[in-house]
Amino acid sequence: MKTLVDFCLMTGRRVSRWVNRLLRRLAHKDQLWITFSIGVPLLARIKLAYIIVLDAAAEKTA
Repeated sequence: MKTLVDFCLMTGRRVSRWVNRLLRRLAHKDQLWITFSIGVPLLARIKLAYIIVLDAAAEKTA
């Protein structure tokens, strides 16, 4: 059981580091926008957006 827990912790740390590196590369001006859009021509359009502010100073003032 301890081996499984150790494996999950190490894998989680690796994934977390990989995601953080990816976010740093994608971020422009300390913001990352992720947008997902689905549309049917002439009828409807659904757009979901998620904005991440990566600036530590901006997070403290907000």
